[in-house]
Amino acid sequence: MFESDGYLYYYDTGTGKVINVDYDINKIIKRLFTYEDNVDSFIKYMKDEGISNEKLREFIEFVYEEDLLKGVDINNLYTVEYLQYVKNQVNNNCGQLILELTGRCNLRCKYCIYNDSYENMRNFNCNDMTTDVIRKAIDYVKEHSKDEVDITFYGGEPLLRFEEMKYAIEYAKETIRDKVISYGFTTNLTLLNEKIAKYLASVGNMHILCSIDGPEDVHDRCRVFKNGEGTHKQVMKNFDILVNAFKNAKNSTVKVNSVLTPPFTFEKMNYINNYFNKFKNKIKDFSVEITYPVDGSLPEEFYDETLQVSNVIDRWNKDSFYKKYDICINEEMVWKDLFRIHNRLITQQASNWVPFNACCIPGARRIYVDTEGYIYPCERIGKAPILGHVDYGIKLDELLKNYIIDYSKKSIDSCKNCWAVKMCPICYVNRMTEKEISGRAHLNCELYRQAIKSDLSFYHSMLNKKPERLKKINEISYY
Repeated sequence: MFESDGYLYYYDTGTGKVINVDYDINKIIKRLFTYEDNVDSFIKYMKDEGISNEKLREFIEFVYEEDLLKGVDINNLYTVEYLQYVKNQVNNNCGQLILELTGRCNLRCKYCIYNDSYENMRNFNCNDMTTDVIRKAIDYVKEHSKDEVDITFYGGEPLLRFEEMKYAIEYAKETIRDKVISYGFTTNLTLLNEKIAKYLASVGNMHILCSIDGPEDVHDRCRVFKNGEGTHKQVMKNFDILVNAFKNAKNSTVKVNSVLTPPFTFEKMNYINNYFNKFKNKIKDFSVEITYPVDGSLPEEFYDETLQVSNVIDRWNKDSFYKKYDICINEEMVWKDLFRIHNRLITQQASNWVPFNACCIPGARRIYVDTEGYIYPCERIGKAPILGHVDYGIKLDELLKNYIIDYSKKSIDSCKNCWAVKMCPICYVNRMTEKEISGRAHLNCELYRQAIKSDLSFYHSMLNKKPERLKKINEISYY
């Protein structure tokens, strides 16, 4: 049950339907989900609450007609058909290749997950990817993709290996002639220059995400060189170089990624947003994505400040979106939340079909190749079972065991009793160890359920009061 603008709604897990209910029906449904006594006691409760037999009869008829209140009855998160589908997708539909060009970085951002103090990821290292690994990885994706493929460069700081990045781009253009190729990477910008920017702009289908946390005082608090000096002046100088080079770049974009550190307040969000709004005059279709630091990555110096309270980013995003401020921060993230609700599976009859949480198909949607040539599901997953190596490809049997069958076994008890299972936003990230799914993988499920409930409420508020704002949702896709 959830509320939106004074209206009560019931989300039905089995069908995916959302039903507008009055307060009497709300009482009936709540009683059905909580009472443990007999039918006579239930009927007595209805009478005590002033709910007539006629009202109860109408409700029962409606439930039967719409096939509601059945939930789901599942033993696995997969079927035999899904296992075969996974095999086909891995073999034939790899959509993105992420190349870890280097484990080195010229900065030491205080919240970086690759710092020695953060245990869930590898540390910075001196490993560099060879051109031999680059060739083999590109050859692999050529043979296991369809008509389009994204090649993304990762680090450390990928521009430390600009010549190898350039080599990969030229080799891909020469080798994968029958597919549309897009390129991209995230950069701290400190190593960019006019020569590099000019080349990148000439490639076409190039998408660059720049790490900028906001105004100088915000940015320089965490994004620092190895000697502790702030990087903002250098970053903004090079950002202008990049933007000028990309003014006429074909099918290319320059966007910003920002990390919000304490204090987590609306005032700080407004301060950062006002700063980035000035960028709109520089870049066409400019956007910013702002996120929190990864749990456990903040240094101790932040512990005395205001920590995350009631998800300030989400609340600020939705408040700004609803009021249609002149915003740029995180509007895309609001659309993604709305998209999940708008495009949820809705069936006339209750169905036991559930998605595999929000987990992509490892080895299909993307592959992440580290400097040594080992293949992982993605760059964000941290420590996890390997999928294979560029020398021999992906080992399908091990993939199915580690990421599908065993994952399902250790998740099913949590998932089968979850009302939000068909809209689950959780993937493998931070849920795996080097060998298997973590025993702590489902500890935060209630937080995600509350987030989905909030998204349901927000979506229906927009639907009731500002339906014209939702027209765009039928024109976008995030899958």
